[in-house]
Amino acid sequence: MSNQFEDEEQEKYFNEFQSENIDDGTLRKGEKKAGKLGSLARDFLLLIQMVKDHFSGDFNIDAKSLAIIIGTIVYVVSPIDAVPDVIPVLGYTDDAAILGITLKQLLELISRYKNYRNK
Repeated sequence: MSNQFEDEEQEKYFNEFQSENIDDGTLRKGEKKAGKLGSLARDFLLLIQMVKDHFSGDFNIDAKSLAIIIGTIVYVVSPIDAVPDVIPVLGYTDDAAILGITLKQLLELISRYKNYRNK
């Protein structure tokens, strides 16, 4: 296991999404779905904006963090996940949980990004 990861699960998650490409369509779907994430909507939109700024060359995100963010966006946007989104209320709890884990994991990067945006 590489020493940049805290555990094997984190390394597995990174390896799964490190080469994942995300397109404008997926990002737009994410922006639309954000409204269904309640109090986490703003944070989810922030992750989408971070990816956009990274790909435009305005803000650099390391490969590990980028993979985590892209994986989170793809998971939330995907209609096929642990709890299908068609199930009222419960359908978004797994999305919110994944988003919460991502936000906690990337707290320092998100703080740095917010400082960058405020300049």
